[in-house]
Amino acid sequence: MISQKIIVVSFSISALIVTLLCFAFQPQWNTNDDIAMSMVAHGYGLAAYGSPNLVFSNVIWGYLVRTIPEINSVLGYSIATLSMIVLVGTALIYGLLSLNVNLITTLALAVLLLTRPVLFPQFTINSGLLMVAAVICWQLYPIKQHKLPLLAGCMLAYLSYLIRSRETLLILILALPLIDWRYFFSKNTAKIAFLTLLMAIAISALIDRQHYLGSEWQAFKTFNSLRASFTDHDAGTYLKQHPDILAQHHFSPNDVDLSTAGFFIDPTIGNPITLQAMINELGPLSKQNDLITKAAEGLKKIGHPDLLPLFAVAFLLLILHPNKRLFLSWILVISAIAIISTLGRPGVLRVYIPMVSLLVIAPFFFTQDENMTRNRLASVIIIISSLFNSSTVLTKNQSASSTSERVRQNTKEFPHSPVILWGTNLLIHSYPVLKQSPSALSYQLNGLGVFNLAPYSVATAEKKLHNPIDQLMSEAGLSVITPQYRIGLLQNYCKEHFNGDLKYLSNTPFGELKLQRLKCELKE
Repeated sequence: MISQKIIVVSFSISALIVTLLCFAFQPQWNTNDDIAMSMVAHGYGLAAYGSPNLVFSNVIWGYLVRTIPEINSVLGYSIATLSMIVLVGTALIYGLLSLNVNLITTLALAVLLLTRPVLFPQFTINSGLLMVAAVICWQLYPIKQHKLPLLAGCMLAYLSYLIRSRETLLILILALPLIDWRYFFSKNTAKIAFLTLLMAIAISALIDRQHYLGSEWQAFKTFNSLRASFTDHDAGTYLKQHPDILAQHHFSPNDVDLSTAGFFIDPTIGNPITLQAMINELGPLSKQNDLITKAAEGLKKIGHPDLLPLFAVAFLLLILHPNKRLFLSWILVISAIAIISTLGRPGVLRVYIPMVSLLVIAPFFFTQDENMTRNRLASVIIIISSLFNSSTVLTKNQSASSTSERVRQNTKEFPHSPVILWGTNLLIHSYPVLKQSPSALSYQLNGLGVFNLAPYSVATAEKKLHNPIDQLMSEAGLSVITPQYRIGLLQNYCKEHFNGDLKYLSNTPFGELKLQRLKCELKE
């Protein structure tokens, strides 16, 4: 039977943990991706107008986010993000209590797994943890003999898919050894539930695809995978090792560095035909890697402070409660980290955190241990790791919050006309998870990133009026915020493409940010 009391208690505890962390501290976005998608959803910053086409997440998630009203200066995207963590915590706490884990250990595990996602929310982590929560619910189905955990697991899995489909599939694969699939496939209710889930995913995928078929999205779709080859998968590094390919396509090493840095606003550099031709001649990027070195680089990240407390708990619980199915899941997780690394993305912690979180929870699926000494030792390990992890996260959050406050103070007089942001995260601190500043919401940011060619971007709207390269060559110059080393790339670009010199017309400081107006002056 399902105890409604335990469900209410689990939800209350989860909501209390999230609320207390939000009130006591200032959640900061983990990466630029979430703030960019919030901008797209609500039409500010990088986006000239709001849209459900979030690119990284399914368009249905975009519609859901946009329906949530702003509450006390907290935007719908932030509310949706934190609400998902509450759901994860509810499933986690309910699952552990239902598996007869004592309350103190359950609370320690909840704090261990939720503190970082609350104070540094990130959509890939949320998606992965929702899928972990789905696995917990499915694990309860044979125990409870009730359809509620089954249906709750399907709903959590669907939400996980909407937020980040790749992470959903990854966690599902890693969890395959943990679930008694023969039991599920012997029950008609389970068959119907999973079939409905698959149909919902298929329909959502089709709807998402339809939203990107318009002609206004063709430039973005054509260029996006090529962009990722340079900005995410080190294509530039490998191309510079083949000067013959560069020479054949009239590309200089500086042009390659500009591409790696996302500078595609010049059509001679951001030419998809040329870029694709060079990558084709180079061959598959995965074959360019030293596979062993890349795999080792990814596996070393297990010792990262963001991951080590989770990994240590998971490993010690494996030793205390060895299990064949759990061991198989471990093999899959280690293999997945190595494979992801060899594909050119070593050390992506936002992908790893849900994977290791699954290993932390999984031992409790099989533990029917009445050995009090072993159980107490496990509880002590979890409590110590939870305290250590919380201390690390809170210290990091306080530092990030101080930076955020300093940036917001320094940018009070920031211009509201379009400004190019190139390779800087500092202005992102103007947009915390909670309580957005009306002034910051009015900034117009021309970001040289993923959304640059999206039809709703400020970059697209601005390019129709003022081409950035034309501005760079004009008397008025180009306004840009970028690290100093990228100014060096622009200097070389000006010299190589226009036989000119890069001149500083003005330099306006906003604390650590410097808004520079630059001009490429032709030599006489």
